[in-house]
Amino acid sequence: AMAEWDLGRVARALFHFTWDEYCDWYLELAKLRTDGDQGAADARAARWTLRHVLDRAMRLLHPLMPFITEEIWRTLHEADDDTTIQCSPWPEAMTERRDPVAESQFQALTETVTELRRFRSDHALAPSARITVLARVEPGHRSVLEVAEPGIRRLAGVDGWSFVDDVADVDGPLGRVPVDGADLYVSLAGLIDLDEERARLERELDKARNELGRAQGKLANEGFVSRAPEAVVQAERDKVVEWNAAIARINAQLQTLHGG
Repeated sequence: AMAEWDLGRVARALFHFTWDEYCDWYLELAKLRTDGDQGAADARAARWTLRHVLDRAMRLLHPLMPFITEEIWRTLHEADDDTTIQCSPWPEAMTERRDPVAESQFQALTETVTELRRFRSDHALAPSARITVLARVEPGHRSVLEVAEPGIRRLAGVDGWSFVDDVADVDGPLGRVPVDGADLYVSLAGLIDLDEERARLERELDKARNELGRAQGKLANEGFVSRAPEAVVQAERDKVVEWNAAIARINAQLQTLHGG
């Protein structure tokens, strides 16, 4: 993008990397290593990575944000006024350092945290509310979530976490959170009003069914399909898929609200 002078794409890529990956994910997870009990060497490694990535990010951002990046970079290096970020070499990618296993584990962590955060938001849980999770996982996926568990606990507000084979005998209402390779069940006892939650889900279900029927009605109209632009028709097909998925998700949530 830089070579093509596509500065908008450059800015978006660097923003999402710096804010979403570095600040939102790595900085928070690094606290497990720098504040935890994993040892001085592990803490030093995490701090080195934080510093190294911040240094390179400032170099990449400098053409777009020259003043603030110069100030941060000088502070990072305790540099004097005769030293400038403009003289530092441009970062080069080192593809040989890619670690597919680590990336797969990290993807499992981010997806799990994201879905648990969405669950908390959907149920209007207070940020201070701690949740208990029962994880029913597919064969071979447990080790991935075991590695990710400390990060999940920290970033998703999880107090209790355990792996189970089945939840049929679990007392009390549960909320289901599907993720890749696992179904997570959140104990709802004491967290929400079950009658209100069922009513809310029923309203969502009615809305989803109405929207699905509207999209299906358009696609059943041969005049619409034949005359409308292909992009518009495809958008309605996408809506059918999305609303069917929403209906399945809501029905699953209703089914797991048992025991209340």
